[in-house]
This record gives sequence, structure tokens and C-alpha cells, in this order.
Amino acid sequence: MNSISKNFLVSVFSIFLLWSCYNMDPPVRAQQPSAFYFYQMAVQSKIRGDTPKALEQINRAIRLNQKISLFYVFKAQIFDSMQVSDSAVFYYKKSLTLRSHAPEILKRLGELALQAQRPNEAAYYFRKAYIEAPDSVDFLLKLAQIRLQQNEIRQAENLLDEYRLTQKRKERPVSPLFFVIRADLAMSKGDSLSAARFYARSHCGECLSKEQAEWAFETLLKTQNLEAYFDLLAGVRKNRHFPEALLYYYRGLYYQAIGNAHEAVQQFERAYQKGVRKKKLLKTLIQFYAGQNKMERVKVLQSEIQE
Repeated sequence: MNSISKNFLVSVFSIFLLWSCYNMDPPVRAQQPSAFYFYQMAVQSKIRGDTPKALEQINRAIRLNQKISLFYVFKAQIFDSMQVSDSAVFYYKKSLTLRSHAPEILKRLGELALQAQRPNEAAYYFRKAYIEAPDSVDFLLKLAQIRLQQNEIRQAENLLDEYRLTQKRKERPVSPLFFVIRADLAMSKGDSLSAARFYARSHCGECLSKEQAEWAFETLLKTQNLEAYFDLLAGVRKNRHFPEALLYYYRGLYYQAIGNAHEAVQQFERAYQKGVRKKKLLKTLIQFYAGQNKMERVKVLQSEIQE
């Protein structure tokens, strides 16, 4: 065998040895992460509270696949959590162009329209949501609230009747919100006794606005429905819209009504310390301090009544 042949065989053998020892596979091109990979990263960032990173990742997911409604919903929810309503609405609507059957998205659009004081637009979304999900009759309550706010009493009553009959047919209990809206309807007609009864039946202090709760307390106290008044106190305690100072005041009225003067004064004092200056409270405290001969306090309170 000549030297050239020997050198060739040595080279082939060397290459084979390297290949077998080091498993020299041909290079594989790294796989591009999918759109859903970036979506999952966005979700994890949102859970960690890193909103900018979540937005960055969901934008990368959308760039890779612009046909997934879920991505736009998630982006809308990020803006929604940041209270950037215009952007939230834009991306919720974008998601509907890809997947129109989405009652929960329609509901959220209705709620955002209500917040922006666009009741007709809100009614459109709630009605559409109800058409797409007729089993979700709570949309009827939202519509009834809107019609009542627009002083369309008959339409509001019809919607409430439709809701009540649907629940009865399906043998389901009505929502506490149903009674709250019935109470508001009665109040709009000047029927305070019916309003008091409906507020009492709602058992939902957390459903009420501050104004509704105050009106309910005054009405229930006036009609001496103290059992319902007490239930309302328990419910309002969970209501983040109802000031703690007013809760002390209405507790004081309750204790006063059942004849527990000592506890009533304690509650009124707490309400006073937190800034409540209602005449009933001031007069009760004046009477109490006068009985204890604390005339300096009496003078201060009397001057506040006259202001």
C-alpha cells in the first residue's frame, strides 16, 4: 500500500473515532417559542404583579398569532386592572371580532359603559349578552337598573317581572339585587313602606350604595322594622363603599331604638370622633354630657348644631 493510501485510511479512521467518541451530531436550529409560550409567560408575570412584563409578553404572543381572541382578552384584562378603561374596551371589542359568542366579555363591556355613564351602550351589551346566554338572567337585572336610572319605570318593571318568572320557572331563588331594585322602584314612586319591605328582604347590605343604605336605615327605623335594620347593619359592615363613621352612627340609632342608651352613646361618640355631625347624634350627645355636667362639651356641640 503506497503512502497516499495509508494517509487516506488514517484520516478516515480519525474522523470515525472523533464521531463515535464525541457524538458529533449535525447542528440543530433552535425552535422558535410559540405564541402560547409567551401567553403563559404573560400570565405568570401578571400573577407575580409584574404588569409591564405581562404586557410585553402578551404583545409578543399577539405578534406571533393575531387570530387568538384569548390573547386580546388577557391584554384587555391587564388594562382593566390598571383602570385604563379606553384601552380595556378597545381590546375587549377586538376579541369579539374573533369570537363573538362571549357573554362575559359583553357583560364587562356593559359594566365599563355604565362606569363611563353611557347607559344606552351598556344596555346594548347587557341585552346582547342575555340573548347569547339566556340562562344568565342576571343580565335582566342590569337592564332593569339602567331603565330605572333613565326613569323608564314601566320597562324596568317588565324586566323585573321577566326575571322573576324565569327564576320561578327554573325553580331558582331570586338574587338579593332583585329586591334592591324593587326597593328603588318603590322609592321612585314615593312608596316608602314597600321600599322598606324590599330592602329588608334583600339581606344584602353589600349590594347597596351609600345613599341607598342610608335611605334604607332611615326607612326601616321609621317603620320600626328593627330586625331588618339589624340585618342591614351586618350586611353594610362588609360594604367597602359605606364609611365606617356612618356605621357607628347607625349602630347608635339601633341601640337607641332598643333602649340601650349606654351603648348608643358609645357608638355616637365613635361616629363623632370620625367626623359625623348629624343633628340626631349631636342632640343625643348634648343630652348625655349635660346629665354628666360636662358643660364645656355641651357648648362645643351646641355651637356645631347652630353652624
